[in-house]
Amino acid sequence: MDSILIRSANTYLARHGNKGIVSKILPRQDMPYLQNGRPVDMVFNPLGVPSRMNVGQIFECSLGLAGDMLDRHYRIAPFDERYEQEASRKLVFSELYEASKQTSNPWIFEPEYPGKSRIFDGRIGNPFEQPVIIGKPYILKLIHQVDDKIHGRSCGYYALVTQQPLRGRAKQGGQRVGEMKVWALEGFGVAHILQEMLTYKSDHIKARQIKAYYIKVSNVFFPSKISLNNFPFFIGSKLEPLLYNVANRKWHMTSDVKEVSGKSYDYIIVGGGTCGCPLAATLSQKFSVLLIERGGSPYGNPYVTERRFYGFPLIQTDKYMSVAQFFTSQDGVANVRGRVLGGSSAINGGFYSRASDEFVGKAGWDKKMVKEAYEWVESKVVFPPFFLSPWQSVAEFSLLESGVLPYNGYSLEHVKGTKISGSVFDAFGKRHTSADLLDAGNHKSLTVLVNATVKSIIFDHNGTKNETRANGIRFIESHGSLEQTHEAYIKKHKNSRGDVILAAGALGSPQLLLLSGIGPKEQLKKFNIPLVLDMKNVGKGMQDNPCIAVLVDSKPQNRIPDPPQVAGITSDLKIIIEAAILPLSSNSTRVNVAAKIAFPSSKGFLELSNTDPRLNPTVRFNYLASEDDMEECVNMTQLLNKIARSKSIAFFLGESSQNKLASAEDDMRKFCKKNVRTIYHYHGGSLVGSVVDKDYRVYGVKGLRVLDGSTFSESPGTNPMATLLMLGRYQGIKILRER
Repeated sequence: MDSILIRSANTYLARHGNKGIVSKILPRQDMPYLQNGRPVDMVFNPLGVPSRMNVGQIFECSLGLAGDMLDRHYRIAPFDERYEQEASRKLVFSELYEASKQTSNPWIFEPEYPGKSRIFDGRIGNPFEQPVIIGKPYILKLIHQVDDKIHGRSCGYYALVTQQPLRGRAKQGGQRVGEMKVWALEGFGVAHILQEMLTYKSDHIKARQIKAYYIKVSNVFFPSKISLNNFPFFIGSKLEPLLYNVANRKWHMTSDVKEVSGKSYDYIIVGGGTCGCPLAATLSQKFSVLLIERGGSPYGNPYVTERRFYGFPLIQTDKYMSVAQFFTSQDGVANVRGRVLGGSSAINGGFYSRASDEFVGKAGWDKKMVKEAYEWVESKVVFPPFFLSPWQSVAEFSLLESGVLPYNGYSLEHVKGTKISGSVFDAFGKRHTSADLLDAGNHKSLTVLVNATVKSIIFDHNGTKNETRANGIRFIESHGSLEQTHEAYIKKHKNSRGDVILAAGALGSPQLLLLSGIGPKEQLKKFNIPLVLDMKNVGKGMQDNPCIAVLVDSKPQNRIPDPPQVAGITSDLKIIIEAAILPLSSNSTRVNVAAKIAFPSSKGFLELSNTDPRLNPTVRFNYLASEDDMEECVNMTQLLNKIARSKSIAFFLGESSQNKLASAEDDMRKFCKKNVRTIYHYHGGSLVGSVVDKDYRVYGVKGLRVLDGSTFSESPGTNPMATLLMLGRYQGIKILRER
């Protein structure tokens, strides 16, 4: 018991039958403090005294303080009132008075309110309105600790006789709802929860037998009278197996570089991100695959897996090990990139929406294969919304109110108007990243190495054939020395060989090409990198969709973070709007509406700034450099003005409509230039037709491909996640068919 830490919901008691649970734990500096500056250790709810009628705890508390000050110990006989009326009170007050005199601390005994003292609020320093009893009682820990008792049940076994849920954690029992708990639920007005506890989850046999859990890829059928509160209870038996459990993971994941060093594989995929994971899962069905990721595992990290912590990885970054890596472009705009298995799908808003048919046609992809690849992804990690959060409902109405029409309801397609789309967050608020797709691979032939950063690609040069081929990779521990290098290789077969495939993202893949000697000759010479291939277009054509975000609330509040579920797409498809509640810190959030230019014409570049692959390259996106982009930003700002001032948002916030962001066109241009930011959909740097061919092979090098957002000349759909997930599967199938 001594090793058990104090935490919320643990049970403690004193020696007078007065037990209670810890409701809140504060830092010592926030606790109330005495007049001598000493902070108190525990604060008891005063309602625990009259309800139990055990006044002895008060006398013990005060006498303990006196004894501590006077260095005395007391033995009090039971029923001491038999010796003298008010014997307890007289003893306690006399000892407190003596302690006050001997220690020269008048606050120990104040005649106006004997036994009480003025104490101060540790947070603001003001005294409390009423004097408070202070003292030193004897407090014990009970064996009833929350870690031993915490238990959840969506459905389980029932007693044959009573048809009530079994009792007890060991039997997967249910909650017993007594009369007082019913009163509490009635007091909060939670009628549906109360109904389900007393009927569906209890002894209402017919309701329990409703076949409410027929689940398809994008449709869930359930009786219309079942509320969203009890919905997880009905489908729990079918959905819970979908929740990722590390214990059930069969594919091998390691952070020990020595397990991989010196070994050969059919395919080496650099970057376990949005595209890399589905690609690895697909190729592993027939070939041995090494998937190498510079970040760690997403599993067990609530900031990644829990919907309620959406946005937290973006504000908690460090140089080498955080799941999001911070960088600032030369435009002065702050940005982040994923650094975790699952890539950006582990830190983004989870909004899933397919690319337009026009984008698929431009890319030259097979439409039937694209549809099959999308459906494969959606069957595993995409979920329809079971309900809209209050803010998302308001965003939906404000878009319609502002003329973003028609209303398309739930749709995964990229269509103009307002729509609700899928999400990688399931009904229980759990995120399913691209890493979950690795479960679909062949675990016997798939190795995942995390916390390892690829330093460069190994090449073989065949002088007789005048041919350069990628033969493997050099890599380091992400938190280790740059000099301690390891290698892994591509297996050599008689008829065909696999590839090194870069899926390290729009910054990572061009950076790795440059570090490996593929890029502009002059740039490589600056860093003494041996030239493998003079390719001037590596790092060129970098783009980021300019975004303007409007904070619609007047000040930060402590709302629960809320990722987007609704999107608005203007009639010309040029502006895309989403709304979210994003955290500023661990206890403050802001409500915003953001819009991006879907097809910017301004382009930038990426260059090396050092030779450490763990650090960011130099990148410039040239936001709003072209006149077309600036005009589109003005149109976007006018639309945001309209949305932010809508009646729906004003009603939700309980505030009057906002003032206009800007009115004159010149003012709007200045506003755009000053407030342009990222929406994290940057792309380019290894473009198809410039650096790679239509099969994503790097020009002039055998056995090397690039497959990620760096190959895109525009951001597909409302955001690129769905298309990158699809592309990993699509291209994996194509490679399997080729071989």
